[in-house]
Amino acid sequence: MNRVPLLTAGLSAAAIAIYAIGGDPLALERGAGGCEWRWLTAHLAHFDANHLVWDLAVFAVLGAWVESTSRRTFSLIFLASAAAISAAVWFLAPELSSYRGLSGIDSALAAAVAVGLYRNASKPAERWLPLGLLAALAGKIAWEFGTGGTLFVNAESYVGVPLAHLVGALVGGLLAALSGINASGVSAPSASARGRSAAGPIRRPSLQR
Repeated sequence: MNRVPLLTAGLSAAAIAIYAIGGDPLALERGAGGCEWRWLTAHLAHFDANHLVWDLAVFAVLGAWVESTSRRTFSLIFLASAAAISAAVWFLAPELSSYRGLSGIDSALAAAVAVGLYRNASKPAERWLPLGLLAALAGKIAWEFGTGGTLFVNAESYVGVPLAHLVGALVGGLLAALSGINASGVSAPSASARGRSAAGPIRRPSLQR
């Protein structure tokens, strides 16, 4: 069932508003103890306009795609990836004093869309596109780990965090696989259902009088 992506629109508007008023109070900061809610709000804060534009452009497109397919899945991906990314940054990247941005959640949504397209493929040839998307995402993250740079954003006053992109992609891909999301908005059929469809309907014997 297609839905108007209200959550995507609302979160996008929130990110713009937070940047306009200043996102420092909402960023994930190591010096701000007792502010666990920052693990969620940090993803809506951004360092500069270039950071915001790139993150938000990807989020708006992919978020609308996933939410129009399944609002529940979109919500799960957003919340779970936000929490997992913040936890990974907090515990595995102690050198980072501050974290903000939607890029990790963007990676989660990208992986979810690719997995959804793969699940919805009815022919082997249709699987090349989602596999290519996953390969491109993996290559981007590997490049970021190897170079320490950012592929799209012009990061001058901050550094990219490929760990966030990796964790986001893993969470998004896993949740999309478990939820049955696909490109058409219909949950992928189970193995038993596919077997029944292939076998065809079972006719009841007619009664003769």
